[in-house]
Amino acid sequence: MNTLNTAYPVIFDRLQQACRHHFGSSTAHDGSPFNGELELSALPHGLGFQLSYQAEDKQRQLLHTEHSLIALNPEGQLCLWNLNSNLQGLHSHVLSAQETLDEGGLLLHFDYGQPGSEGFRERVSLGLYRDGGVSYTYVWGLPGEAMAERSAVRMYPTGKGKEGL
Repeated sequence: MNTLNTAYPVIFDRLQQACRHHFGSSTAHDGSPFNGELELSALPHGLGFQLSYQAEDKQRQLLHTEHSLIALNPEGQLCLWNLNSNLQGLHSHVLSAQETLDEGGLLLHFDYGQPGSEGFRERVSLGLYRDGGVSYTYVWGLPGEAMAERSAVRMYPTGKGKEGL
C-alpha cells in the first residue's frame, strides 16, 4: 500500500514535526484583523494528517472554520481534502508545487480548479517552518475574477499539545 510516508517522505517528516496546536494574528484582504488557530495531527499508519483551522475576528466572531485531510488520492497524488464553512461540499486540492523557504522550511501549494479557467479557482498554501511555526494562506478567484490572496496568517506553537480546536 502506497502511504504518504513512503510516497512523500520529506513532506511527511515536515508535517509530522508540525503536529501540534498553533495560534497567530493577521490582517484579512479587507484590512480587518483576525486570529487564526490551526491544529495538525497525524493519522494512523502513515496515511496522512488531519488539519483543523479556524479564524475569528477580534470580537471572537467566527469568520472561517474547516476540517481537512492531507492524504493521497487513488492516483497517488498528494491532496488537501478541504471541508469548510465558505464552500459547499468536500473539495480536493492537489499538490501543485512546493518551495523551500529562506528559513529552511517548506511551503506546499494545493490547487483546486483549472488555472486560467473561468470557474472558481483556489490555492491553499501551508508553510512549515523550522522554528515550529506554520502559515496558512488562501488565494482564490470567483468566475470572471483574477486570483488574489484573501487571507494569510503565520502561527506559532502554543504549547497546548494535541487537544484540538
